[in-house]
Amino acid sequence: MLVINLKKKLKNFFLNISLKTSFKKIGIFGHSGSGKSLSLALISGFLTPDDGFIKIEDKVFFSKVHGINLPPSERKVGYVFQDYLLFPHMTVLENLRFVCKDIQRIYEFAEIFEIKHILNKYPSQISGGQKQRVSILRAILFNPKILLLDEPFSALNEALREKLLYFFKDILEKYNLPFLFVSHNFEEVYLLCDYIIFLENGKIIFESEKEKLFDNLNIKAAKALNFPFVVKKGNKYFSLKKDFIFGKVNFKNKNKFFLEGEILEIYKFPEYISVKIKVKTTSFEILDFELKPLKEIFLKFKNLDENMLKNKILQVSIPENALISLKS
Repeated sequence: MLVINLKKKLKNFFLNISLKTSFKKIGIFGHSGSGKSLSLALISGFLTPDDGFIKIEDKVFFSKVHGINLPPSERKVGYVFQDYLLFPHMTVLENLRFVCKDIQRIYEFAEIFEIKHILNKYPSQISGGQKQRVSILRAILFNPKILLLDEPFSALNEALREKLLYFFKDILEKYNLPFLFVSHNFEEVYLLCDYIIFLENGKIIFESEKEKLFDNLNIKAAKALNFPFVVKKGNKYFSLKKDFIFGKVNFKNKNKFFLEGEILEIYKFPEYISVKIKVKTTSFEILDFELKPLKEIFLKFKNLDENMLKNKILQVSIPENALISLKS
């Protein structure tokens, strides 16, 4: 069980979050400046909350009311930073022995992590992906109560990031390690975590177990996920799925989500065509995420009818399975 209530005032920022969950794989998703890394620093003990409470399993890390504030060394958390923070004057083996004296255990895990061949090298002599594996293994060898993972894949190129992401997922599942993972990349959070929190400007704007996340989305969460716009029909709100691509456009098939607009611009991509549209007529309201009317939108298509291109008029019905229901 993780129970946290954190309040921390900085110069131009105020973090105020509360969370209680029994899930072991917890993700915090948010854009830069939302308070993700600050939350981890407070939980780890590197920074002290102004007020609040932190408890992991049966151990209280911090309680303002009871005057408890354990130092980082007594909290038993494994911290993985996005810039690795390996000791540059130590070999990989020495970095690992700093937290674990059991050399046999180190060699066993080094084999699993595929870093046995670099144990005698220094951090300056190994790649970014290898540094991240060492950093993650060092945190695991510490036998932590919880792993705190601060955007551990953000410094890696796309191919390496994806490879390490799948590797790390397998490791976490194999050893059933509880963790708190933060990232501005929703795909990473969704892949690794069972419970997901959306953080914005120091506040939790949405939280859900993963299996029910897209059934529970609210408007703020849809905005954070870069959904294109809000659709309002009656007193109900929806959003077009972020990556939805229209197939064949049949303007004669008018459903309850029909729109007509003027084609302003066309942008061709390898797998789809993006069309900027000035909305003329709709059977529903199109809004931005402040719930103000939108006059221009972008839609993606596999291809477009030649007559539409010639006349610069687009008529399309949005399939209901392309929409996600939103809570206001």
